[in-house]
Amino acid sequence: MTRILIVEDDRATSRLLQGLVESWGYASTVVGDGKGALAAFGGAVTPRVVLLDWGLPDVNGLEVCLRIRALRLTPQPQILMVTA
Repeated sequence: MTRILIVEDDRATSRLLQGLVESWGYASTVVGDGKGALAAFGGAVTPRVVLLDWGLPDVNGLEVCLRIRALRLTPQPQILMVTA
């Protein structure tokens, strides 16, 4: 099953995104900051898709995107940047 990582610091928005993703039949993990997003790539199950908020409280979305790409994962996860 495809795992989608939702990186969003706003609780209402993350719940909305999680509900949509799971209603479409995907598994999801929700984290509220960039450090949590990067930590999600250290486990046995790697997210295939990332819904990434641009404005995060610690590391901004662009930096998280660059760091994920620098991991040189095969295959690379698809990253969709979300912003207000």
